[in-house]
Amino acid sequence: IKRYLIHLLRGGKHMSISLDHVDKIIERTKVSYKEAKDMLDACQGDVVEAIIRIEQDQQSKAEQAETEKKQAFESKKQNIEGQLKFWAKQFMKM
Repeated sequence: IKRYLIHLLRGGKHMSISLDHVDKIIERTKVSYKEAKDMLDACQGDVVEAIIRIEQDQQSKAEQAETEKKQAFESKKQNIEGQLKFWAKQFMKM
């Protein structure tokens, strides 16, 4: 009750988070119960907003992972090219 009153005093609206709400989010986004509940709390119980935010977070993480993968590939490619140039020079000296 105390947390609810503090929430109302801070201008928050009443939010009812049920297991059904959490399950809907998990079903659509494949996140954990904790992640789903935390996002519902952050979205003041708005299931659609919680799903949208989770999907945006997932998209951002996927884009970041793709960028990191491309950077790692380019780094390895440059390393291999450098080694090939070195060995080509060594071979030409023979």
